[in-house]
Amino acid sequence: MDIHFCRKSDYCKLALFLKENWDYKHILANDRAFFEWQHLGTDGREYDFVIAEDNDQVLGCLGFITTKRFDEGLTSVNTVWLTTWKVKNGVSGMLGLQLLLFVTSNVNYKFIGTVGNNETVKKIYSSLGYQTGELAHYFCVNKSLNDFKLANIPISVSPKKIQKDNFPTISKIYLGNLNLENTRFEVQNCNLFPLKSLKYFFNRYANHPIYNYNIYCMKLDEKVCGYVATRECCNSGRKVLRIVDILMFDKRGWWNLVIPFDDIMKKNNYEFVDFYVFGVPEKYLEMSGFIKMSERLVEKGTVIPNYFEPFEKKNIKISWAYRFSEHYSPIIFKGDCDQDRPNFSI
Repeated sequence: MDIHFCRKSDYCKLALFLKENWDYKHILANDRAFFEWQHLGTDGREYDFVIAEDNDQVLGCLGFITTKRFDEGLTSVNTVWLTTWKVKNGVSGMLGLQLLLFVTSNVNYKFIGTVGNNETVKKIYSSLGYQTGELAHYFCVNKSLNDFKLANIPISVSPKKIQKDNFPTISKIYLGNLNLENTRFEVQNCNLFPLKSLKYFFNRYANHPIYNYNIYCMKLDEKVCGYVATRECCNSGRKVLRIVDILMFDKRGWWNLVIPFDDIMKKNNYEFVDFYVFGVPEKYLEMSGFIKMSERLVEKGTVIPNYFEPFEKKNIKISWAYRFSEHYSPIIFKGDCDQDRPNFSI
């Protein structure tokens, strides 16, 4: 058994393994250009992907995404997001642990984690000393609509009452208008982790090869307080806005955050705006004006769907796991790791 970083000459074998053991339509097995955008190697590796093979046959794999690949300035505070962990049925379960150990022993990082693991994998991470849990789901709905096709909103679900005297303004920003090198200090001076930068935001989202993201700048009192990455999703002639990542370095930016997004929602006729998050203090999220999905709302019939490829009208819980030596909690969004990527080649 040989465990090693995937080489370019190994791609076809890996693609075949994913087709036979995961899903024949899996995008990483059918779109090499996208695979290379997400997993092209850093630190001299050909790919940021590990495979185990025996007699020229792939028996297991584990992918990973580094934040430094989107901004080399993040090298000293690199985050590793683990993805696509799979071992062929019938092969020893220890192989999965060996793949994970290979990554943790051969890749430099300050923070390591994953988003979107199932219950079985969650238990494995927990047994290895990783913190585990679920992202909280927040949303606001377009009350100017008379009916909803994508979401299910009971009459009893009403917007929060908010004071409109203090809220951030937001405006769409464009890569050509910015010097990205001069924006990193704004983030590095903050006690946030995983550490990101505006350059990371643009390379991760604005330069995505398939999805179309918009990035918004948030300001309070004419001073930048954060950035937001969003993506529009459509089905059956209706559309919604997903907030996939927020880079906030002034806690006041959370206050009444729903107000500017309510305006965007109504102007674009979105059914809802939502985001998944962990690590932001709940008191800030409470002050944002967004509604937190709860078991009580689910019991009343509230549905804010997450899957659009293909569309499934049901609530989805997203789990996470991480290992971090610092004493403070990290902040994780749905856009971290590979949760916001196409499932199949378009």
